[in-house]
Amino acid sequence: MHSERQDLRQLAARIQTGDADAATQLVKEIEPQVRRMVRHVIRTRSSGTAFARQIAAEVGQLSAQAGCNGSDLGRLINEVSGRICNATIEGLRYANGEGRKILETMFGHRLSGTTLH
Repeated sequence: MHSERQDLRQLAARIQTGDADAATQLVKEIEPQVRRMVRHVIRTRSSGTAFARQIAAEVGQLSAQAGCNGSDLGRLINEVSGRICNATIEGLRYANGEGRKILETMFGHRLSGTTLH
């Protein structure tokens, strides 16, 4: 787990310096987890966390725009996951804190400061 935290922290730092390869690598790392979370929020309609509410808002927006129905579920999950990953990368690129917050929420630990050991 320590290695995963360190890898995420290093990727986040590289993204902040404009490293496009790090952004691609981070998306590969987090996208499966984001997909699982999106699926969970859609299935359970949970909105108990800020991240779940963000997912639900994206789902609602895309569903309304595209008129999605049950047969489009896979596409909806992929599009929402892509938007969340892009928001994470953009948040890291512009160092506004949003990217780190999303990563910390997904992986359940802080990525900054001295709390990672």
